[in-house]
Amino acid sequence: MPNWVYTVEVVKRNNFTTARKTDRKLGKVVKPQAYIMEKNLVYTELLDIYKGLLTEKQVEAMEYYYDSDYSLGEISELMDISRQGVRDFIKRGEAILDEMESKFHLIEVFRTVNDIGELAQTLKATNKRLSNSREITSLADKITDLVKFIGNGAE
Repeated sequence: MPNWVYTVEVVKRNNFTTARKTDRKLGKVVKPQAYIMEKNLVYTELLDIYKGLLTEKQVEAMEYYYDSDYSLGEISELMDISRQGVRDFIKRGEAILDEMESKFHLIEVFRTVNDIGELAQTLKATNKRLSNSREITSLADKITDLVKFIGNGAE
């Protein structure tokens, strides 16, 4: 029998549920790769939506970190500041993004709008296969156009 044991607990944070695995021998949380990738994706989306609320340095550091997957050391060389300075820019930026998302829930809104667009496409395809009603096709096209308009309005 191995001399290490993992404890797994379910954690809900920022409307995302994930499992946290702790190595009891080391007393450290072991981050599952899926959680890290989801966190990176969420901050990339948040940055796209709310970047206008951050300083140029916060945006630069966060884009290097989340979009380009650079390490703190690499970013510190590129920005000519300390690793701690980079970390501070990222952490402050994350705090602002988290606060804005907790107030406005725009990621949830955009994901829901995207789901509506996919449902409109499914409706259009099903209609074509079953009845080929021009009215249903027209309505599905209007919904798709509105979804595109809403999606482009975030830029």
